[in-house]
Amino acid sequence: MPFLATVSKWLWCGTTAKVSTEEVVPTTNSKSTRRWDLPADIVTEIMALLPGKKIAQHSCLCRVWSMAAKHPKLKQKTLLEKSWRSKDVSPMVQKLMQNGKICGVAQKDVEIAVGGPGFVRVWNTETRSVSTTCQDVPYFEISCIRWIGELILGGDSRGTIHGWDASTGKKVVQFEADIYVVCAIENLGNVLASGGGEQSIKLWKKGDWVLDKTLQGHTHRVCVLAGTTGGERLVSGSCDASVRVWDVRSRKCLHVLHGHMATVSSLTVCGDVIASGSEDFTVRLWGLSSGQCIRSFVNHKDWLGCVDLNGKLGVSGAWDKTVKVWNAAEEEECLQSLNVSSIPQKVWFDGEKLVAVTSKGELWIWDFSIDR
Repeated sequence: MPFLATVSKWLWCGTTAKVSTEEVVPTTNSKSTRRWDLPADIVTEIMALLPGKKIAQHSCLCRVWSMAAKHPKLKQKTLLEKSWRSKDVSPMVQKLMQNGKICGVAQKDVEIAVGGPGFVRVWNTETRSVSTTCQDVPYFEISCIRWIGELILGGDSRGTIHGWDASTGKKVVQFEADIYVVCAIENLGNVLASGGGEQSIKLWKKGDWVLDKTLQGHTHRVCVLAGTTGGERLVSGSCDASVRVWDVRSRKCLHVLHGHMATVSSLTVCGDVIASGSEDFTVRLWGLSSGQCIRSFVNHKDWLGCVDLNGKLGVSGAWDKTVKVWNAAEEEECLQSLNVSSIPQKVWFDGEKLVAVTSKGELWIWDFSIDR
């Protein structure tokens, strides 16, 4: 490792004149030449020691650097600096609906479920058309939506949760979940979690939809919920400006995370990291296990509406009508700022493509593929 570190430092000090798949040839002020044979795997190890910015800047230097930059070990680093800093990335924009306001969005594979006042529809991104229109949708606002298998669940502004068959659009579930409003729902394996105006989180048994447990702790409306992949942990955000981490099995609160100065409006969990967005214009990263704040970002000029996290890349959308891409490993490191026509309601990132759905029913897709 010391050898690799020394070679990498030397390679990037500005003295490299020629690099090939067989050799690295440096020059010095005395015009003397030294040579090392560097196999492709050694080059990959050297590049792994370097910051993504350097990899991106010199990935076009020669074939061996270009090939190494495409190695899975380096792809994320290269994406951070090369692709995401590109200034010439034009979005593909699709109109999901002509009229109406989108309040809830949920994505599953190539399908996107959207809901608002009086409608819930499923849009297929491959055919670019509506595949399902749900029936018996209440006129008042559908404030949140989640996929559970082939079931689409939506909570409304009157405190009711509705469920539709995703293929037929027929309503198959309806039950009262809150006396005020259902702001968030989350799938946790055998139970469904809901949060709303009662300042609590309710866990419902799937199938018969009977209340199993009520989690108390927040002192204001519960605005957003996010669960871990296995459903062992639940994270909640509230108008009381706090984030809470719950153990689903024991039904106990493990951590209370303080730091935001206003409503916590968006949450996502990636591995052992929580990303929370707030109406205080900030995004904060927290340790799921430790409950400690890792770092914070102030990249927006208005309320945060949505956030997503994928490894070292974070994406957020705000009421300032921008979508920001940021390096989760570096504080205040904004890699890309993208403008949209209206407020982003939902953003997600699959490793190469960034997708945003806005309140006016537009689907924005940016392709940041490394090989574009």
